Amino acid sequence: MARDPTEPVPTPAQMLKLFFAHPVMRLDMFSKTCSPGVDGVERQTELVREMIDKVNKLMPNVYRLVLQELPDYYWLQGSDDPFDEAAYVVLTSTNTVDPIIFSNVLGIGQKERGVFISSLIARLKKDGPLAETQLNNLRTSAKISRAVMDTVIKTLKQHHYLGQDPNSFRLILGPRALAELATPHDPVCTFCDKPVSIFATCDCGKLYHYKCVVEMQRRGLICVGCSEPGSIERCLADAPNAAISHLQG
Repeated sequence: MARDPTEPVPTPAQMLKLFFAHPVMRLDMFSKTCSPGVDGVERQTELVREMIDKVNKLMPNVYRLVLQELPDYYWLQGSDDPFDEAAYVVLTSTNTVDPIIFSNVLGIGQKERGVFISSLIARLKKDGPLAETQLNNLRTSAKISRAVMDTVIKTLKQHHYLGQDPNSFRLILGPRALAELATPHDPVCTFCDKPVSIFATCDCGKLYHYKCVVEMQRRGLICVGCSEPGSIERCLADAPNAAISHLQG
């Protein structure tokens, strides 16, 4: 079906701006946002593919739009309901991601960790699941410790950089991540709300100054990010998988 030339079609730059606000969109929502009043699954799909092609040609080395079926347990930030199993348009990163961008977004500020992240993602996309020796080789090449590697992988999953589907390992940029890409900033301590350079990370993902952890232990306070009762000492020091890690920012 040929496209009606009178239909309003946004520019690729407008489409990228749209996806910064909505990196995961239902196919019908995508097409109607692009061109209000267009009905019919075939026409919507045609328009979606046109827009995807335009955006991918605009910034081929930074982002890609793909049609993907997401599992019903993938949640949209701010939504009360999980997605249905249906086609969605997803903004993803390419293999040629800038490692400094990723280290800034994750708030860890070191190029070495960014190099590890981009190498990890490239290998996952190319080879699928990696063996322990392969992970260690990537870690050694990037010159980071095992504790830092474990923290980086956990953070990637928490921010939905690594896709939920273990068979795809697709890199999915969530709304929060895209907002941070647009405005890079240093991470802040959950306790004192001041910038963090050397920090402890709770198993729930909250960041703290180490001195603030000590102060919270002294006061008997609990981590605000955890739903389970217990002291901050139990939350941070006794959490599974060596949850407390002293990281150089």
